[in-house]
Amino acid sequence: MNNLPQSNTEILHITTDAITAEHLDAALTSGVFLAWQDALYEGPIDAQANLTHLSRRRAQYFVEAGWVAKGDIEARYQARNKLLFSYQKFKEVVLWFDHDLNGQLQMVQIIEWFSRHKLDKTILSLVSIERHPGASTYHSLSSMSTKNIQRLMSNRWEVTLGQMNICQQAWKALGSNNPNSLLRFYNTNSSTMPHLKNAILRFLKQYPSQVNGLSHSESLIANALLINKSDANEIYEIMQSKEGIAFMNRAIFANCLQNMCEGSMPLVEQQQINIESENSEEYDLIDDTMIEQKVVLKLTNLGRQVLHNWVDWVQVNGINRWLGGVHLKDGSLWRYDETRRKVVKTYV
Repeated sequence: MNNLPQSNTEILHITTDAITAEHLDAALTSGVFLAWQDALYEGPIDAQANLTHLSRRRAQYFVEAGWVAKGDIEARYQARNKLLFSYQKFKEVVLWFDHDLNGQLQMVQIIEWFSRHKLDKTILSLVSIERHPGASTYHSLSSMSTKNIQRLMSNRWEVTLGQMNICQQAWKALGSNNPNSLLRFYNTNSSTMPHLKNAILRFLKQYPSQVNGLSHSESLIANALLINKSDANEIYEIMQSKEGIAFMNRAIFANCLQNMCEGSMPLVEQQQINIESENSEEYDLIDDTMIEQKVVLKLTNLGRQVLHNWVDWVQVNGINRWLGGVHLKDGSLWRYDETRRKVVKTYV
């Protein structure tokens, strides 16, 4: 670590969510902590838009999808952006992001943003790991001990111009209306950001499958139901364990599951999925919450047929969804072919 401030008192720490921000705050005891709180693996990304405009557009998307209250998400984005815009009053901005899809996409957005703004005397540094020396398993920054958090803080590194350039390319690809831009980025040299390629590949798996129309997340949910799991929280835990590098929070999961229960021919039978709302300011769409399960969930006969690749889910129920710069809808659809690692444009 060279020429980085030793004191935490004039440092802005930016991380994924409120839970991680609180954990870092408790471990480091001083500094200002900002939770980015945006599930960028879902919803529109316009790489040409400024942060204020993009935040409004994403808020509108989540509100129209019925996932969050308008006033809540708009106020959160405004408060978040206001603190980011004041970065020059800090001697250093430290980015804390895990190696999962959510963390990597947020890291790309923020570093790309800083690449277009004058840092002047402010230092931009990064902590992004996938394992910790001496630890047999690593889950997330929010599960690390105080001692290890402090050690990571001491060993943080300043973001380089090369890393800024990589994030510029990645953000542009994420905002493209052609997902093959992501594959082209995947094939470029981004070795100085070693976790980014796997994140991009996982993002592509959120596209409907070429064989049955399910995204990888939907497929994991359906397979958990196939083995007769009926509790939403248990299904979520199974999904996370099968993910490899888990990234999806419970609220996005709940909405994904809800979507599978809707339409003229649903994949899943259910009566109601309720998301606990007592702590809505702290736990909502962007963070983590337990799902209050009141009914039994069951895979329908159609769901079984889709899992066996006999029926295509998108052909049955259609699609209207944004992934980055791509609007997936009837008549204009991209599908992911995992076998050939290729994205194919179709009409159904």
